[in-house]
Amino acid sequence: MKRSILLGISGIFLLILPLVSYAQDPVDVSDEIMAVNDSFMEAIRSGDVKAVVGFYTEQARIMPPNAPVFEGRENITNMWGAMLEAGPMNLQFETISAEGFGTTAVEEGAYKVLSPDGQAVDHGKYIVIWKKVNGKWLLHQDIFNSSVASSGM
Repeated sequence: MKRSILLGISGIFLLILPLVSYAQDPVDVSDEIMAVNDSFMEAIRSGDVKAVVGFYTEQARIMPPNAPVFEGRENITNMWGAMLEAGPMNLQFETISAEGFGTTAVEEGAYKVLSPDGQAVDHGKYIVIWKKVNGKWLLHQDIFNSSVASSGM
C-alpha cells in the first residue's frame, strides 16, 4: 500500500515537474521594447495611422485617461485617426523597465507630448503589456495617465 502511494506521488511529481520548471524568471527585454517604441514614435510623428495601428495585436486594448476603453484594431484605428487628424504628434517614450516572460512582456515607462515648437504640453506614465506575435513585440494592453493637473478639478 505504501509503495503504491509513493509510486503515485512520484508519478504526480514527474508530471508536475516540467510545468514548474517551465515557469520562467523575468528577462530584461528593455532594448527590444525600446527599439519597437522608436519605430512606433516615428509612425506617430509621420501621422501614418495604418502604421501606428500595426504595432497593436488584433485584440489590443487602450485605456486612456478620461475616456472609454478602445478595444480591437478598428476602434484603435478610429482613436488614433482622431488624434492624428490635427496633424502628426511628437510623442516621446522612455522605458523605465521591461520584463519578458516568454511571449509576454510588461513595460513601465514615461511619456511626453511636445508641441511643434518643442514645448512639453503633456507628460505622464504608462504600463504596456506586450505580446510577441510571429516574432514581433506588439502592444496588447496599453494604459497611460497624465501627470499634468486637470483644470477641471
